[in-house]
Amino acid sequence: MAVNYDKIRKIISSSSTRGFKGMSLDAVEEINTEIHDASKKEAEIKLNRRFKTLEDVKRDSIRAANIAAKKIFTTKDSANPKNILEIYNAAYSTHDNVSNNSLNIANSSDPMMQTDVTPNIWISPWEAATMYSQKGLIETVLNKKAKSILLNGIKIQNPYLTPKQIDKISENFFAKASAQLLSDNVLNSLVYGGSLVFPMFKYDTPSTMNLPIKTLIKSGILGKDTIDRFISLERWNTMIVPAKSPTQRDFEKPNSFFIPYLGKWVAGSRCSRIITAKQPGWFGYMFNQGWGLSDIVGYYKEFCDYTISIRQIPLMLKQMSILVRTLNPDGILATEGGNALQSFLEEDTINLREVSTNNPIQMDVVGELTSINRDFKEVVNLMRLLQQDFGAKANVPAPLIWSYEKGAFSSGDDTEGQLSKQWEATKYMHKDVEIQLKPFAMMMVIDTLGVSDEVIKALPYTQIKFDTSCSICCRES
Repeated sequence: MAVNYDKIRKIISSSSTRGFKGMSLDAVEEINTEIHDASKKEAEIKLNRRFKTLEDVKRDSIRAANIAAKKIFTTKDSANPKNILEIYNAAYSTHDNVSNNSLNIANSSDPMMQTDVTPNIWISPWEAATMYSQKGLIETVLNKKAKSILLNGIKIQNPYLTPKQIDKISENFFAKASAQLLSDNVLNSLVYGGSLVFPMFKYDTPSTMNLPIKTLIKSGILGKDTIDRFISLERWNTMIVPAKSPTQRDFEKPNSFFIPYLGKWVAGSRCSRIITAKQPGWFGYMFNQGWGLSDIVGYYKEFCDYTISIRQIPLMLKQMSILVRTLNPDGILATEGGNALQSFLEEDTINLREVSTNNPIQMDVVGELTSINRDFKEVVNLMRLLQQDFGAKANVPAPLIWSYEKGAFSSGDDTEGQLSKQWEATKYMHKDVEIQLKPFAMMMVIDTLGVSDEVIKALPYTQIKFDTSCSICCRES
């Protein structure tokens, strides 16, 4: 089921006006729902599987934890509670050398059998916004990636412009735009899978919004000191009709973007589309309708594994010691028989289950009561593994998310090495974003220096850089 773009065009046409007037909220939601649902169904048909939502992944993680617990502990509501010998026999019984259901060998629960690699999480715009608004680990990871732009600086470069001209461009950039503007767009791309930033000129009208840059320059709409402000939108407030043929000129660079809340089509040449997780190839492009994937889907399952595990620790602490009773059954067996012994144990077990601090009861104790203390020393190592797994999937080292103890000597502190790993992963993302922001940088040059012959010749060589410290060092050397 492909996206019904004819239906979307009708919605757009019915709400179009001569002036700047946004579409109704119902129309915007109808368009987004159509694109989301149709894209998801089309991908499910091609992959022949059902996508897991974030709730599905969380529910599966909880179910897996419960199944593992039931294999060891006997629940209160169990009709046939098992003793230690029965649990031991069930755990170590073998049926053959090929498969073993008790040990989950070669069945559907065996991790070694899960060898298929396909997209397993489909995130909606509502789920994406919800996950980021929950604060905590996911927000920390996204902020580390997006807001690193604020820490390392931004500079527009062009080898054919003088240092004095570059300084003027930088001053104009911080006056009309800001590092925060670009950081917010990168954050929107990480959360939703894409974002769009474009300028509104002082002399813009509804009829000039979809004009190419060359026409805007000739008509005087774009020139020195003509940028009024910038608009930044995430992908679900922007609509494109993606080209299906990879040989078309506008396959990866759409000619126009429709902005529902502006009520107009905007020329693609004045827009910078930021995609931090671009999917390669024709299938990857069509799979996301010209956009990318949310960063959250890369580590959401690991986030659930860690969160569910850490919440089990208070329950484990409540069971730090187990009260058991030992008795010699020889006397009962000799005088009453096995049935009487079994009946006695069942009745006494029921009485023990009803005992609590809020429900003290009087009972006779037969045998010797012993407290068995549990040892949870390996829980720390288990949580450390889950933290490292999450950090690896999120491309942020675990020591930079959680508080880790440092070594007694300076050699035990690997903070610099961990920061290097984090910066390496973020740097690759920055390089992609720098290329995508080239139209933004070119328009900042024109807005600062005008449209002289010198500027027009130098314009194609304009670049924007996030890591200004490295570029300054290279220039000085």
